[in-house]
Amino acid sequence: MADYIKSGVSAIGSVWPVGKSFLTVAGSLPVQIQVVYAIYQSYIYRKTTPKGRRSAHSSVLLSILWISFGGGTIASILLNQIPAWLTIPEFIPIYLAGYVAVYWIPGVYTTLLSVAPVVEMIFDVTDGLIRGYYLTTTIEAFKASSTSASESITGQILIGVIAMTFGGLTYNWAMVPGRALTLPGFDAIMLTAGACIYILGSDYRIFDGRAVFEVLGGPKIMTKSDLTAITVLVVVLGFLNRAPAVSASVDEGGLDEALESVTETEIVASIVLEEEEEVEPEQEETRPKRGLRKRK
Repeated sequence: MADYIKSGVSAIGSVWPVGKSFLTVAGSLPVQIQVVYAIYQSYIYRKTTPKGRRSAHSSVLLSILWISFGGGTIASILLNQIPAWLTIPEFIPIYLAGYVAVYWIPGVYTTLLSVAPVVEMIFDVTDGLIRGYYLTTTIEAFKASSTSASESITGQILIGVIAMTFGGLTYNWAMVPGRALTLPGFDAIMLTAGACIYILGSDYRIFDGRAVFEVLGGPKIMTKSDLTAITVLVVVLGFLNRAPAVSASVDEGGLDEALESVTETEIVASIVLEEEEEVEPEQEETRPKRGLRKRK
C-alpha cells in the first residue's frame, strides 16, 4: 500500500516538469513546431477566403507570411531588433512548404477539412503554444530595452499584443474596406490576459510559494520558464474556447471571425442598401406626377 502511495505522489510530483516542457516547446523546438503552424496559417487562410476570389499565388503567399510575421516584425522595429524570420533561416522555407502543401498537393486540404474538428483543435493548441511563448519573450525584450520600459506595465502589455496580433489586424485594415482601425478581438483579449499574468508573476511574484505548484512538482520560487509555462497555459485554454473557423462562400465573401473581420461583400451590400433607402424617398418626391399637368 505504501508503495502505491509513493508512486502516486511521485506521479503527481512529475506533472509540472512534464507540463512545463510541453508548454515551452516553442522555445525548445522552434523550427519543428513552426511546421505545424505554417500548415495552420495556410489552411485557415484558404478556408476563410471566398471561393470566388482569385488572387496571384505570390499575393496569397505574401498575405500568409504577413499575417504570420507582421506583428512580430512591427514589434522588432519598435524595439530596434532583427525580426525572428530573418535570424532563423528555416522559417520562410517552412511557410513556403506549408503553402505548397495546402494549395498545390492534391488531397491535403480536403483531408484536413474532413477531420476539421480534430485538426483545428490541434491547430488551436499549436497557435497558443507559439503565441503564448513569444508573448513572454517580447515582453522580456521590451523590459530589457530600457529602465523606463521595464517599469511600464502598459507598454509591456501593448508590445506583447502588437507582436502577437498586428499581423492579422493590419491585414484586415488594408484588405477589407470599411474596417480601418477595427479593434482586436478574442485573441487579443486572451493575449492581454496572458501578458497580465506574466507581468504579475515576474514583477509582483504572485505565484511564488503557492502550494498547488509545489504539489505538482513546481518550485517554490518561480523562474521565468515557469512563468512562461503558466502564461502559455492560459493562452492555450483561451484559444481552445474561441469560435471555430467557418468556410467562406461566394455569398458570404471575405474573411471570417478567425481573422476578426467583416466580409467585403457584406460591407458593400450594407452601403448599397443604405444608399437605396436614402435615395428612394427623394426620388419619389422629385418624380413628376403624371396626370396632374394643366392643359393649356
